[in-house]
Amino acid sequence: MAYLADERGRFEISTVISRTFDSIGANAPLYLGASFLLAGGPPFAAIWWSRQAALVTPYGMPDYSRFDFWLPYLIIGAVGLLTNAVLQIALSHATFRHHARQRVAAGEALGVGFSLMLPVVAIILVTWIASILISGITMFVLVLMLQSITALQAIPLVVFTIILIAGVLALLLWIRWSIAVPVYVLEREGLIEAFARSWVLTRGSGFRIFLAMLPFWIGAAVLALLQHFADQATLGMASPLIISLVVGTVNALVAVGGMTMLASVMLELRDTKEAVPDGDLTAIFA
Repeated sequence: MAYLADERGRFEISTVISRTFDSIGANAPLYLGASFLLAGGPPFAAIWWSRQAALVTPYGMPDYSRFDFWLPYLIIGAVGLLTNAVLQIALSHATFRHHARQRVAAGEALGVGFSLMLPVVAIILVTWIASILISGITMFVLVLMLQSITALQAIPLVVFTIILIAGVLALLLWIRWSIAVPVYVLEREGLIEAFARSWVLTRGSGFRIFLAMLPFWIGAAVLALLQHFADQATLGMASPLIISLVVGTVNALVAVGGMTMLASVMLELRDTKEAVPDGDLTAIFA
């Protein structure tokens, strides 16, 4: 399906959602297969290992108090960071190729993923660290202000407000940098340029990007809750393999939806703000 630039320059949430499902549906084996392997594999390994090694509490949760729990989890977490970076690059590349009306093979998409893995890992880490820092600094400043409050009954409300403000600021920063990875994958202009380009493209569209991502976040939360309740309901009965498969599947579905949607957001912003239709992507991949 071809998408033309909106003459009004309006970011359309429905177009983002349509692009996302259109891209996944056009090459489902690549999108789902890569997601189950690269996004579902590390959490599958982590849960299966902790259950097999009995490194869990009586409630079936990971036992973080055990020293021998941490090293394998850190290794699996580091591997997961790398594989998720490869996956986001591969899915972004496949999405761009699809909307340029070109087919892409799994080997090509994954090859691009591995070739750009380290710069994208840097983008992901900078975004995470900056979001954590801005929320932490905000909470620190607001806590200092809290010391002047003497009314005990007001403290819970103030604490909630502090957490809310810190969370909103972190979310705003994430939204402004949310398409830095797709930008880098498509334009290959450098890391600083990717952050700057993401900042420019998302200017004035932050709330609509939030609304576009909101159904995905709600769906991801529902999947996580269902996974948690199923885990608790089968505590001590389900095999570690089944539990690990469920966790891996949930992570894979969340990843394929979120990463493809971010690439679609980037295309929609590019189309509406710069009047660049999808057909123009053909020249990039010529």
